[in-house]
Amino acid sequence: MDYVAKLNLYREAGVREYWICDPQCRRVVAYRFGTEELLSLYPFGAPAPSGLFEGFEIDFAELVGPA
Repeated sequence: MDYVAKLNLYREAGVREYWICDPQCRRVVAYRFGTEELLSLYPFGAPAPSGLFEGFEIDFAELVGPA
């Protein structure tokens, strides 16, 4: 649902950045929409930077805890 249906709805609605936090796989998938569509994968424990807000990043491992 998040990787297909919501992704397409958000893109069509004009959302510029869409992150999916997957605690089971311990990764973050970041989609950036615009002139170029970019897909970035970040493992938990590595900061996931925003493509929209300079200097903003989240380390999801700090939010969900150890594996």
